[in-house]
Formats: sequence, C-alpha cells, structure tokens
Amino acid sequence: MKLHLATALLMALPLSTLIAQKSLNTKWNCPTIGGKKGYYTKTYTFTKDKMVESQTGSGGPQDNKPTTVPVVAVITNADNEQLITKYDDTTFLLIQFKNMTAKGADVCLHTETFNTIEAAKAYVPTANDYIKWFTEIGYKEEMKKPAIPELTKKDVLAITTEMSKTFAEGKAKLTGITNEDEKMGALLGVIMRAQLTPMTYAESKGYNPYKSLPVLERGLKKFEKDKDIAKLLKEMEKEME
Repeated sequence: MKLHLATALLMALPLSTLIAQKSLNTKWNCPTIGGKKGYYTKTYTFTKDKMVESQTGSGGPQDNKPTTVPVVAVITNADNEQLITKYDDTTFLLIQFKNMTAKGADVCLHTETFNTIEAAKAYVPTANDYIKWFTEIGYKEEMKKPAIPELTKKDVLAITTEMSKTFAEGKAKLTGITNEDEKMGALLGVIMRAQLTPMTYAESKGYNPYKSLPVLERGLKKFEKDKDIAKLLKEMEKEME
C-alpha cells in the first residue's frame, strides 16, 4: 500500500473535563476537511424532536441550506448522551456525545444505520468514531488560533516518527483477532489513527489544525523524499502489505 504523507488527515484529540451540559438546544460547530480554504463548517442543533444540519464555506450547493431530520429518542447515561435519529422508514442513526464541556464535546456521528432503536442504543463507539465538535464559545476560541508555520525537516521527521510508532503499536494489538473481517476493520482503524498525526501535531503546538492543513500538506510533500523520512515511510509501507 503506497503511503503519501500529504494525504494525512485529522479527527482530533478528545476533550477531557466532563460537566453537566446537555446536547439539546446548543449550536454545535464541526470544522470539516474540504472547501476552498481546506476546511468548512457544519453546524448541528438538536431538540427532543428534530436535528437541523447546515453547512457554510464548502463552495457547494448545500451551503446555507439547512436539512431537518426527526429525533426519535434521547438517552442520558452516566458518561454520555445518545440521540437516535430516523434515517428512513425502517432504519436509524446514532449520535453520541461524551466529555461535554462549555467549549465542546467528543461526538460519534455514526455513519452506519441500525434496524432498531435498541440496536442503535447498544452500539459502543470506538475511539476512532469520535470527532471534536465545538460550542459557539469553543469555536470562536479555536478559530482564533493561527495556522502552523511552514514545516522544517525536524517537524516532518517528528510527525513521521510518531506516525510509524502509532502504526506499529496499533498493528501489534491485532495479533489476537482471528476473524478476518474484524481484523481488516481494526487495521483500517490503525491506519486512520496514524494518518491523524500531522494535524494532531499542529494542535499539540497550539495551532489550529484545520487552518494548518495546506501548510501541513506542503511540508509533508516537500520532505517525503528526504532519505530519513523516506526510510520511515518505506518501513510503514512494508508493514501495510
């Protein structure tokens, strides 16, 4: 499997402090990769009866055209809150919030459908299922952060080393999985975690990972043929075979 550094993407790090905040009647902002600037923003609001989704900045025909989906169940658990939406007449989707703070939450917006509400409620998301959503306060704070400066070889070497480490550690945990379909799904999760590294690196340095996307792509592409970095990439490619 050919690995190109410039394609690495982020789904962000989890927030940490749990507080008593409900997911309903809050405007949630979700920066999303794409659009003319490299990212655009989706927004979600929920009541006990409906979810309203909108987006802006993508440059596409869906900008500023809200869509409404019925909410059929809201379940508050000890450490998360689940909203079940109606996908069509016979299937349902799960949105699960955890680590809700005044600034944001970790959210699983599950892309697979469930045949029953009970099946949706019973699903246990993995760490890879969650992305970061922001409240209005958190979004304004996040978007004040600048993009990372142009990358040096030192930056790219640090990113590539961490990618390699993440992949090696994740793959080592697959040895106990005997079902081939489960193993393939787990492997794809490992690859995804490794690909999150560039934007996680920008975030760890105090920069906005979404604004940093073009800078990261340029830097990763610029140095991917450097002998030290190319060696690490080749090792990861062999592990993926």
